[in-house]
Amino acid sequence: MDDISSEAGLSDDEVALRRQLATSKFYDAPVQATLKTNQRVFARITDGIYREPASALRELIANSYDADATEVRIFTDAPRFSKIVVRDNGHGLDENTLAHIICNIGGSLKRSKDGKYHDVTSELDKNLSPMKRRLIGKLGIGLFSVSQITHHIVIVSKVKGDNKRLVCDILLRPQAEVESETDEDNYVTGKAEITYVPAEDLDSSGTEITLLNIRPFVRESLQSKLLWNAIQFQREASSADVEEVEFDLEDELKDLPREPDFHIGEIDPKNPEVLITTSKLPWLSTDDPVDKFKKLVAEVGVLTADSKRGNVKLLTSLDSYLRMIWSISLSVPIQYIEKHPYEVCASDNVEIYLINNGGKGSAPEKIELKGEETLESRLGLVARSEESEIPFSVIIDGVELRRPISVGGEAEKAKGQLMFVGRANPSLSSVPEAYRGGELEFEYYMLWNSKVVPLEHNGCLIRINGANGTLFDSSFLDYQVSEQTRLRQLSGEVFAIKGLDSSLNIDRESFNIAHPHFQYLKRWMHNALRQFMSKHKALSKDSAAQQNKIKIDQVKSDIDSVVVNFTKSRSVKFYSATKVGQTPILDEPGTISINRESVVTKARNATSTEKARMGLHEEKLVAVADILESYGLLSSLSADEVERLIGAIGKIFLMDIKKYG
Repeated sequence: MDDISSEAGLSDDEVALRRQLATSKFYDAPVQATLKTNQRVFARITDGIYREPASALRELIANSYDADATEVRIFTDAPRFSKIVVRDNGHGLDENTLAHIICNIGGSLKRSKDGKYHDVTSELDKNLSPMKRRLIGKLGIGLFSVSQITHHIVIVSKVKGDNKRLVCDILLRPQAEVESETDEDNYVTGKAEITYVPAEDLDSSGTEITLLNIRPFVRESLQSKLLWNAIQFQREASSADVEEVEFDLEDELKDLPREPDFHIGEIDPKNPEVLITTSKLPWLSTDDPVDKFKKLVAEVGVLTADSKRGNVKLLTSLDSYLRMIWSISLSVPIQYIEKHPYEVCASDNVEIYLINNGGKGSAPEKIELKGEETLESRLGLVARSEESEIPFSVIIDGVELRRPISVGGEAEKAKGQLMFVGRANPSLSSVPEAYRGGELEFEYYMLWNSKVVPLEHNGCLIRINGANGTLFDSSFLDYQVSEQTRLRQLSGEVFAIKGLDSSLNIDRESFNIAHPHFQYLKRWMHNALRQFMSKHKALSKDSAAQQNKIKIDQVKSDIDSVVVNFTKSRSVKFYSATKVGQTPILDEPGTISINRESVVTKARNATSTEKARMGLHEEKLVAVADILESYGLLSSLSADEVERLIGAIGKIFLMDIKKYG
């Protein structure tokens, strides 16, 4: 198929539609078309492949990215949500590409040999866009994604150099009304009307998709209607004169609905133009688009947990609309809010370990960065360089998104952070080529913090070609070892360099768990987690011992500051009669020696903590003896009487330490 005008291999419907579009002129009657998909694709989507509005918008953004757009702007008409507009400056669609999409929804031109003839893929590599971006979407499937939001779509598109804009008005059929073709291999999923309008901006290109007549349940979801209804019911109940009912106050408070920390306001159910509760946003309307998003992330980061909501969660901190923005920010290939995790350097105060790819018993290696050396340059990591060099931004209602993930930075913020980094490029030769799914290569980091905020960032997030739909998996691919406390303190990302794409299910929000790529990643990650657990336990033990020593040294210093008020000359010393060389033959002048064994009972097999505690106990006894001697009370007694007196005082001190059942 060397010529775009060739019709060889095309279906009769597609050929007919292309010919109609080729002869259509400005202001002619619309060209009528029928949307079709094959049985295989329809069978996979009949239950609804996308669960949230964010998922549908993510697919449209993916298509813009694959069209080499540098900017996507989304307008949601919040908080009414009467329509949603997605506009990009990508290559646009010509009539032949549109004809193919309409007649073959789900039969993507991406990653196919025909993609280059439609300006969908690179001429040299079917897995790349014309400008060499790694493809992340599936052309055509995006129409099914928006069917979750609306059945009425208007597409306006223009390619560079054309003097016309293509306008395609689509009505998707509800699944119950989808009709099967006579050969039962294709399904009619909707109708389209296509017209042209003049365009004077010859050098511009791009696509605008308008979602009209947003489905009621989508509007209500984005408006957080269920939450506001519950809050309104609570207001009415609290103001009414109702009979008191006994209940568990603590449990009841946890269940009461609460206003999110940040929201776009509460719509009056009788008038969508009126807000009952005004919006509470972390930014000002005059703020820069990027600053708006940074303020959102910063404010969520400083929220504190309380008894009513527990850990800080997006579910309770943000309304549905703001959670949608946050979800999209994690899903699409955009910049990080500060810098890529691989750009961490020595000044970021992050302790770094390299995961060992060996078997059981493998231990991670500590990595010391020097000067301006980054993690990326030190280990030769490539995930960041694999991402497209073409800039890409997503702006939703004037808020420019960034990936809300940061590592290192300010010393106070990074204090105590641990980062574990690894990579793998396994040979899968033992798996038959037909089932292998190609080569596999990935890189991974996990970040340990004493607390993950927000809680939804706890887990591992898998990025394929810079994008993802699975978000964070808090089970870490079903890790079975009971390490719940440490697991809840971890957040990390997998960067696929090669592979994993073939293991994604059609919704791109779940994986085929039997796929060899997923199975290997799962085993590798669990090995990495075991290494982390072992190292973290060792570090925690060392840290606890160090902290304990610091506390003991401080107590000793405080004891000395008390004794110095009575005497500047410390005259009492303990010795051990059981150790050679410690028994005093003759006391130094002005010195009182006390046999340690006679006043301090030494426990057998004492732990390090118990030894430290008894050492401090001894320091206190010496201090008391010094104070007593400052009044001349000990030198007037015999050695046995001194030991009996200090021993009795010691027993009284220990009564405060002993554990009583």
